[in-house]
Amino acid sequence: MDTIVFPPYGNLTEQHLIRLRQFVVVPADWRSPVGFPGSADDHYECYLETVIKVIDGVLWPVYSSAGWPSGRLQQMEDLTRLDFDVQQRVAKDLDGYVLRILKRTHRDLFLIEDGDEPFGAEFDKYDGDAPFTLLQTIKSHSAKGQDQKVGWGVVRLKQIFQRPRLYQTSLLLGKEKFEWQEAASSLTPSLPSGHALQGMMHVGAALEQLLNQGETISDAFRQYLVDPGDRRVMAGVHYPSDNIASC
Repeated sequence: MDTIVFPPYGNLTEQHLIRLRQFVVVPADWRSPVGFPGSADDHYECYLETVIKVIDGVLWPVYSSAGWPSGRLQQMEDLTRLDFDVQQRVAKDLDGYVLRILKRTHRDLFLIEDGDEPFGAEFDKYDGDAPFTLLQTIKSHSAKGQDQKVGWGVVRLKQIFQRPRLYQTSLLLGKEKFEWQEAASSLTPSLPSGHALQGMMHVGAALEQLLNQGETISDAFRQYLVDPGDRRVMAGVHYPSDNIASC
């Protein structure tokens, strides 16, 4: 049987290209190490180059005008088949309760996270007893997480790796019965997962503030850091290894 050659995802949307052109890519909290012979922008570029080499070396190759590296095609297929197997095992959890007492399923929160609400706005779905001041702290600091902690480097990485989404590869792999939850925020290449990265870093920005205030961090809040990325896998929008790349 011939090795499958996956299609690249394709071009980014106009909206994503505008973000790359107009928004500051380097996160506001980025600091170069002492002694680095250059600006914070220079150091961030070095960091991204390192990230690209790591992901290219162990997960998914960079796409170029010449296509995928021919020597990596079997590895790409093997990884994608394994990803599908894991995704299918966790897909059933999408309609499971996040916290049974609140009767909220992962699908419920997936749909919220796919909308325009900033990360942090739905934490009351995790902790119905969370005081209003805590919810406001989480919401205000999480909203700053993109520019402060993440930047738009993730969009550049997606553009470089061009990994097609599961719905683009399912039929190539014989997954005729594959089903996925429609997501407005899935109009980009699959790797890395923006929601997995943002879930950790947007909420991480709020976590940093809470620790600085001496607040106790609940188990529900710790779970909230990783669930958005996991839900994307349950919904069939991302491969598990997309989340690994985000980490």
